[in-house]
Amino acid sequence: MSLKSFALVTLVVVTGLASGTGCGSSPAVLPPTDGLQEADGTEETSDLSEAEQLAADRDVMEQLRANGADLSLPTRIIHYLYFPTEAAAIAARQRVPQNLTAEVSNAEGEWELTASHTEVPSLDNIAGVRIVLMKIAADIGGAYDGWEAAVSQ
Repeated sequence: MSLKSFALVTLVVVTGLASGTGCGSSPAVLPPTDGLQEADGTEETSDLSEAEQLAADRDVMEQLRANGADLSLPTRIIHYLYFPTEAAAIAARQRVPQNLTAEVSNAEGEWELTASHTEVPSLDNIAGVRIVLMKIAADIGGAYDGWEAAVSQ
């Protein structure tokens, strides 16, 4: 699938921990900027219960649908984790399942680990990956900070 075949509408469950924002139960779509949109909340994702996590995932799935996503098509999904040190981020990357692409980078004084995969975005698929990544982050002293997906059309 070429990049031309889907609109890039980014729906973010959470934003960076450094900014103090994160996933809330009712994210709102902001006006488009260069073809991208974000949905932000007000709580750190790691602090939410599993029921609240699922509700947030459901909200983002609804926003994907509302923005024209064909949820039967595979799309790239990116998860964000943050760690206080590079060593912790690298240790987490080594625990990320092999079916995910994981990269570590320095993000404004924190170490960011992004874990991406391409699949049909469903609540089960998202939650399954999220639960694994949240455990990895918690075990190594980091925080899971949400996910985003492009809108496939």
